[in-house]
Amino acid sequence: MTRQEYRVVWKRDGCRRKEKRYVRRASAEKFITLLGQEPWKAFGRAPDDYFCCAGSKYECGCGGITVREDSDNRRERQPVIEYAYMETRTVVASDWQVIS
Repeated sequence: MTRQEYRVVWKRDGCRRKEKRYVRRASAEKFITLLGQEPWKAFGRAPDDYFCCAGSKYECGCGGITVREDSDNRRERQPVIEYAYMETRTVVASDWQVIS
């Protein structure tokens, strides 16, 4: 029995290379979208939607911040991504064997 396995590899400036493995291609594509220039697309949100409320500064703690502003604020505190890519491979799976 064979199956596909997907891996997302990325590196931030000054940090070591990291990777995540996925069974589903859609999950890997969602994660690499989060690392891209428009991370709100991973959740199907518009960049100018309010992050968590109706936009009133008095309804919740977000203060009427948009999804784009929230993602930009998070990226300011993180090192720049040098690269990110997705790979696939075929994995041959076999049945488990009892050894003891």
